Amino acid sequence: MCGLQLVEIVVRHHVQARVRAVSFLLATALGLSLSSGSAVARSDRDERLKQLLSIARPTTPLKLIVSIRRQHLSVWDGVKKIAEAPISSGMRGHETPTGVFSILEKNKVHFSNLYNNAPMPFMQRLTWSGVALHAGALPGYPASHGCIRLPFSFAKQLFDLTRVGARVVVARDDAEPRMIAHSRLPVPLPPSATPSGDVTAAAPYVTSVANGTVADAGSGNLDLLFSVPATVAGHAAPDAFTPQRTRASVAAARAAMLAGHADAIRKAELQRDYDEARAKDAAFDLRDALEMVDTARDEMRPFEVALQSALRGKASAQAQLAAFIARNRQAGGVPFDTGGDIEGKLAALGSEEDRLEGLVHSLLFEIEDLELELADHRGSLDRLLETVANFDNQRREAQQSLARSSEALRQAQLAKTSAERAMQRQNLPITMFVSRKTGKLLVRQGAEPLFDAAVKIDNPDAPFGTHVFTALGYTAGERELNWSVVSVAAGAKEPDRDTKPARLRSREAAVDVAPAARPNIPQTASASLDRIRISDDVLERLAEYVKPGSTFMISDVDVSHETGKGTDVVLLTRQ
Repeated sequence: MCGLQLVEIVVRHHVQARVRAVSFLLATALGLSLSSGSAVARSDRDERLKQLLSIARPTTPLKLIVSIRRQHLSVWDGVKKIAEAPISSGMRGHETPTGVFSILEKNKVHFSNLYNNAPMPFMQRLTWSGVALHAGALPGYPASHGCIRLPFSFAKQLFDLTRVGARVVVARDDAEPRMIAHSRLPVPLPPSATPSGDVTAAAPYVTSVANGTVADAGSGNLDLLFSVPATVAGHAAPDAFTPQRTRASVAAARAAMLAGHADAIRKAELQRDYDEARAKDAAFDLRDALEMVDTARDEMRPFEVALQSALRGKASAQAQLAAFIARNRQAGGVPFDTGGDIEGKLAALGSEEDRLEGLVHSLLFEIEDLELELADHRGSLDRLLETVANFDNQRREAQQSLARSSEALRQAQLAKTSAERAMQRQNLPITMFVSRKTGKLLVRQGAEPLFDAAVKIDNPDAPFGTHVFTALGYTAGERELNWSVVSVAAGAKEPDRDTKPARLRSREAAVDVAPAARPNIPQTASASLDRIRISDDVLERLAEYVKPGSTFMISDVDVSHETGKGTDVVLLTRQ
């Protein structure tokens, strides 16, 4: 099969898959049922869909609760159920994990990259490993590969209603949010040092924490986000935490911090500009010194040429003199030719010898003068070269200082940018999670880690259960928060198994050693909060960030491996 044919087959397969997907969407949108069901069931479902279409926008953080056993999803605005619909969760072998999730991303048109390009309209992702809410066929029983299928119209309206970050609780059985008040729940910083608002109006909405009951949330269409009457948790227990700062003081401190960053940037810019000027000056000085070196070398060159010429002339004169003497003064007493004018000849020979000797001496003096002149020039050149070396060192030091000041400026700018981003994130709610398994508090904001801290847990061997507390809104005066809670029953697997080796358990059984009994502590939300002790300095830091929309979770398990970059805290109570 040629490459072109292979490409055509792949393209045809992709187009056919898309055509099937579009046909599915059109058929579902037109109300063509893809699953068998009675007319009564369709009527009930349509009624539930009308319910969703008629609701107002939520006034508190929206929460979705999925019941695997009932194959049912409910939508909650605070503690008020505003819509519900049937679902189809994961089939055997592909069970939908239970736990606490949040919506990570949304996509109206999406196709599975795991299961044959299957259409997943109005997809709302819960995990990066492939679990999502989306429209799909509902046969009346678990039939998906792990996703949570929804009726098409419901999925469409829910998609428009939710936002990224909305909390989704997937439980084995039913779960419902309830109002709760407890002194161990985080409290926000007060807006100012002067108390304001009437907290006595909260009494009808919440009962005492001491008896473990929660508020009656079934009456009234309450706007819990904007300061409705609520709990007086701070007055319910003697160990209630009181923040030492106010939102006004924190805002002033943050403004001062930003001003400090801006001042640090200005100082770093001044230092950078100074070092940049020094580096430029050093470069100019080095350039000028190098030009002076070139000029000095140019000035030396004629003297070097003259010296070489004088040395060659001296050598030639010395050679001529030596040859003259050798030619005219024979060794061994050989007499001169006595013919002719002997005295004249002797005078001429003497004159020639004197000339040659004078030439040699003259060249020696010239060479000495040239060498002295060149020594002066070489001294000047050496001093210039030393100056060049000093300027080069100054240039390198200035460049190093410039690099350091430029990096300091970059770090100051990064610190200011980070502080500005942190201040922008201040308006985002936080997620706080206490794990009995690790004994730690993890805090995330804007899908990024904020900080973590150790906590003390009373009776750490006794299970908590899993409880999700949500701050619905401020109380009167914005000095406390209304909280709701969803308590999730444990999954199929008990998180705290007996990890002793089988031989040790057998030996204990043989000698009739009874295993240590766990304390019989109820796994209610209030009882679990009673056992958690967070230090005042950590509570003070939490008070700076906690606000309506924040979540406080406690569980026996640790965060899931699904918790990571771009995610909120993900808990898996059963995988």
